[in-house]
Amino acid sequence: MMMQGLIKRSILAGGMAIAMSPAIAQHWAPAGVPSYMPSPYICSSDTAQDALYLGGACFLNGENRAHFLLYRYQGGVWDSIGDFENEIRTAIVYHDTLIVAGGFPSVEGQPICQIACYVNGVWQPYGEIGPGPYTGVVSRLRVVDGVLYALGIFDNADGHFCNGLAKRVGGHWENVGVLPTFNADGSAWFLDAVSYQGKLVV
Repeated sequence: MMMQGLIKRSILAGGMAIAMSPAIAQHWAPAGVPSYMPSPYICSSDTAQDALYLGGACFLNGENRAHFLLYRYQGGVWDSIGDFENEIRTAIVYHDTLIVAGGFPSVEGQPICQIACYVNGVWQPYGEIGPGPYTGVVSRLRVVDGVLYALGIFDNADGHFCNGLAKRVGGHWENVGVLPTFNADGSAWFLDAVSYQGKLVV
Protein backbone atom coordinates (compact mmCIF):
# COMPACT_ATOMS: atom_id res chain seq x y z
CA MET A 1 0.00 0.00 0.00
CA MET A 2 2.82 2.39 0.93
CA MET A 3 4.66 1.51 -2.28
CA GLN A 4 1.58 2.22 -4.40
CA GLY A 5 1.19 5.63 -2.77
CA LEU A 6 4.83 6.45 -3.36
CA ILE A 7 4.62 5.44 -6.99
CA LYS A 8 1.49 7.53 -7.53
CA ARG A 9 3.28 10.56 -6.09
CA SER A 10 6.21 10.06 -8.45
CA ILE A 11 3.90 9.82 -11.46
CA LEU A 12 2.19 13.08 -10.52
CA ALA A 13 5.61 14.68 -10.61
CA GLY A 14 5.81 13.74 -14.29
CA GLY A 15 8.15 10.78 -14.19
CA MET A 16 8.74 7.56 -12.36
CA ALA A 17 11.11 6.71 -9.56
CA ILE A 18 11.33 3.99 -6.93
CA ALA A 19 11.78 4.58 -3.22
CA MET A 20 14.74 2.42 -2.24
CA SER A 21 13.85 2.24 1.46
CA PRO A 22 10.49 2.09 3.28
CA ALA A 23 12.02 3.81 6.32
CA ILE A 24 11.33 7.42 7.24
CA ALA A 25 14.39 8.69 5.39
CA GLN A 26 13.61 7.64 1.82
CA HIS A 27 16.02 7.76 -1.07
CA TRP A 28 14.67 8.01 -4.60
CA ALA A 29 16.30 6.43 -7.63
CA PRO A 30 15.33 6.31 -11.32
CA ALA A 31 13.14 3.34 -12.15
CA GLY A 32 14.95 2.76 -15.45
CA VAL A 33 11.87 2.91 -17.70
CA PRO A 34 13.19 2.08 -21.20
CA SER A 35 11.65 5.08 -23.01
CA TYR A 36 10.83 8.73 -22.46
CA MET A 37 7.33 8.78 -20.96
CA PRO A 38 6.14 12.35 -20.31
CA SER A 39 2.60 11.34 -19.34
CA PRO A 40 2.32 7.96 -17.64
CA TYR A 41 -1.35 7.23 -16.96
CA ILE A 42 -1.36 4.02 -15.01
CA CYS A 43 0.73 2.09 -12.57
CA SER A 44 -0.37 -1.22 -11.12
CA SER A 45 1.25 -4.17 -9.38
CA ASP A 46 0.70 -7.93 -9.28
CA THR A 47 2.03 -9.41 -6.05
CA ALA A 48 1.42 -13.01 -7.17
CA GLN A 49 3.64 -12.52 -10.23
CA ASP A 50 5.94 -9.98 -8.54
CA ALA A 51 5.32 -7.62 -11.44
CA LEU A 52 4.87 -3.88 -11.83
CA TYR A 53 2.96 -2.39 -14.79
CA LEU A 54 3.31 1.08 -16.27
CA GLY A 55 1.42 2.52 -19.22
CA GLY A 56 1.03 5.80 -21.04
CA ALA A 57 2.26 7.87 -23.92
CA CYS A 58 5.95 7.34 -24.67
CA PHE A 59 8.50 8.29 -27.31
CA LEU A 60 10.96 5.78 -28.77
CA ASN A 61 14.41 6.52 -30.20
CA GLY A 62 13.79 10.23 -30.67
CA GLU A 63 10.57 9.73 -32.65
CA ASN A 64 8.14 12.63 -32.74
CA ARG A 65 5.00 10.48 -32.59
CA ALA A 66 3.72 8.96 -29.37
CA HIS A 67 3.38 5.24 -28.78
CA PHE A 68 1.03 3.82 -26.16
CA LEU A 69 2.89 0.91 -24.64
CA LEU A 70 2.25 -1.14 -21.55
CA TYR A 71 5.52 -1.95 -19.75
CA ARG A 72 6.06 -4.73 -17.24
CA TYR A 73 8.86 -4.76 -14.64
CA GLN A 74 9.65 -8.29 -13.51
CA GLY A 75 12.83 -9.96 -12.34
CA GLY A 76 14.70 -6.64 -12.50
CA VAL A 77 13.92 -6.15 -16.23
CA TRP A 78 11.46 -3.93 -18.12
CA ASP A 79 9.73 -5.29 -21.21
CA SER A 80 6.79 -4.18 -23.35
CA ILE A 81 3.78 -6.49 -23.35
CA GLY A 82 1.32 -4.43 -25.39
CA ASP A 83 1.16 -1.78 -28.11
CA PHE A 84 -2.14 0.11 -27.93
CA GLU A 85 -3.48 2.47 -30.59
CA ASN A 86 -4.46 5.07 -28.03
CA GLU A 87 -4.14 5.78 -24.32
CA ILE A 88 -4.37 3.24 -21.52
CA ARG A 89 -5.97 4.91 -18.52
CA THR A 90 -6.28 2.14 -15.94
CA ALA A 91 -5.06 -1.36 -15.09
CA ILE A 92 -5.91 -3.91 -12.45
CA VAL A 93 -5.19 -7.54 -11.62
CA TYR A 94 -8.54 -9.21 -11.00
CA HIS A 95 -8.88 -12.94 -10.28
CA ASP A 96 -5.22 -13.37 -11.35
CA THR A 97 -5.88 -11.72 -14.73
CA LEU A 98 -4.34 -8.43 -15.87
CA ILE A 99 -7.05 -6.14 -17.28
CA VAL A 100 -6.39 -2.75 -18.87
CA ALA A 101 -8.79 -0.14 -20.19
CA GLY A 102 -8.82 3.32 -21.70
CA GLY A 103 -9.72 4.92 -25.00
CA PHE A 104 -7.96 2.58 -27.43
CA PRO A 105 -9.65 1.05 -30.50
CA SER A 106 -7.09 -1.74 -30.96
CA VAL A 107 -4.31 -3.70 -29.27
CA GLU A 108 -1.37 -5.10 -31.24
CA GLY A 109 -3.33 -4.35 -34.41
CA GLN A 110 -6.34 -6.38 -33.27
CA PRO A 111 -9.76 -4.66 -32.98
CA ILE A 112 -10.06 -4.76 -29.18
CA CYS A 113 -11.86 -1.64 -27.98
CA GLN A 114 -11.63 0.14 -24.64
CA ILE A 115 -10.94 -2.92 -22.46
CA ALA A 116 -8.64 -5.94 -22.79
CA CYS A 117 -7.25 -8.80 -20.71
CA TYR A 118 -3.86 -10.49 -20.94
CA VAL A 119 -4.18 -14.29 -20.95
CA ASN A 120 -1.32 -16.70 -21.69
CA GLY A 121 0.71 -13.93 -23.31
CA VAL A 122 -2.12 -12.82 -25.65
CA TRP A 123 -4.42 -9.79 -25.47
CA GLN A 124 -8.13 -10.58 -25.68
CA PRO A 125 -11.37 -8.57 -25.40
CA TYR A 126 -12.83 -8.35 -21.90
CA GLY A 127 -16.42 -7.72 -22.89
CA GLU A 128 -17.68 -4.84 -25.01
CA ILE A 129 -17.75 -1.34 -23.55
CA GLY A 130 -18.90 1.69 -25.53
CA PRO A 131 -19.50 3.54 -27.65
CA GLY A 132 -20.14 6.91 -26.07
CA PRO A 133 -20.14 10.55 -27.12
CA TYR A 134 -16.35 10.33 -27.47
CA THR A 135 -16.35 6.72 -28.83
CA GLY A 136 -16.11 5.43 -25.25
CA VAL A 137 -13.43 5.84 -22.59
CA VAL A 138 -12.93 3.68 -19.50
CA SER A 139 -11.20 5.93 -16.96
CA ARG A 140 -10.95 3.55 -14.01
CA LEU A 141 -11.21 -0.12 -13.11
CA ARG A 142 -11.89 -0.59 -9.44
CA VAL A 143 -12.67 -3.59 -7.21
CA VAL A 144 -15.18 -2.65 -4.49
CA ASP A 145 -16.31 -5.33 -2.02
CA GLY A 146 -15.02 -8.02 -4.35
CA VAL A 147 -16.88 -6.70 -7.41
CA LEU A 148 -15.09 -5.27 -10.46
CA TYR A 149 -16.45 -1.94 -11.74
CA ALA A 150 -15.64 -0.06 -14.94
CA LEU A 151 -16.10 3.72 -14.81
CA GLY A 152 -15.80 6.33 -17.52
CA ILE A 153 -17.85 7.84 -20.31
CA PHE A 154 -19.66 5.19 -22.34
CA ASP A 155 -23.23 4.34 -23.27
CA ASN A 156 -23.36 0.59 -22.85
CA ALA A 157 -21.49 -2.50 -21.79
CA ASP A 158 -22.20 -5.92 -23.27
CA GLY A 159 -25.49 -4.57 -24.62
CA HIS A 160 -26.69 -3.08 -21.32
CA PHE A 161 -27.27 0.69 -21.11
CA CYS A 162 -24.82 1.84 -18.45
CA ASN A 163 -24.13 5.57 -18.83
CA GLY A 164 -20.59 5.48 -17.50
CA LEU A 165 -20.71 2.75 -14.83
CA ALA A 166 -20.79 -1.04 -15.21
CA LYS A 167 -20.10 -4.02 -12.97
CA ARG A 168 -18.72 -7.42 -13.85
CA VAL A 169 -21.15 -10.26 -13.11
CA GLY A 170 -20.00 -13.74 -14.09
CA GLY A 171 -18.47 -13.39 -17.54
CA HIS A 172 -20.21 -10.19 -18.64
CA TRP A 173 -20.90 -6.54 -17.78
CA GLU A 174 -24.18 -5.24 -16.31
CA ASN A 175 -25.51 -1.81 -15.41
CA VAL A 176 -25.70 -0.48 -11.84
CA GLY A 177 -29.14 1.05 -11.51
CA VAL A 178 -30.36 4.29 -13.07
CA LEU A 179 -27.68 6.98 -13.00
CA PRO A 180 -28.05 10.75 -13.39
CA THR A 181 -26.63 12.60 -16.38
CA PHE A 182 -24.45 15.64 -15.90
CA ASN A 183 -23.43 16.79 -19.38
CA ALA A 184 -25.51 18.67 -21.93
CA ASP A 185 -25.37 15.71 -24.33
CA GLY A 186 -27.02 13.43 -21.73
CA SER A 187 -23.84 11.63 -20.71
CA ALA A 188 -22.09 11.15 -17.40
CA TRP A 189 -18.36 10.68 -16.80
CA PHE A 190 -17.54 8.72 -13.66
CA LEU A 191 -13.92 8.66 -12.50
CA ASP A 192 -13.72 6.51 -9.37
CA ALA A 193 -15.65 4.35 -6.90
CA VAL A 194 -15.34 3.38 -3.24
CA SER A 195 -17.35 1.59 -0.57
CA TYR A 196 -18.51 3.81 2.31
CA GLN A 197 -20.82 2.74 5.13
CA GLY A 198 -22.08 -0.19 3.07
CA LYS A 199 -22.88 1.98 0.06
CA LEU A 200 -21.21 2.25 -3.34
CA VAL A 201 -20.06 5.85 -3.86
CA VAL A 202 -19.02 7.04 -7.36
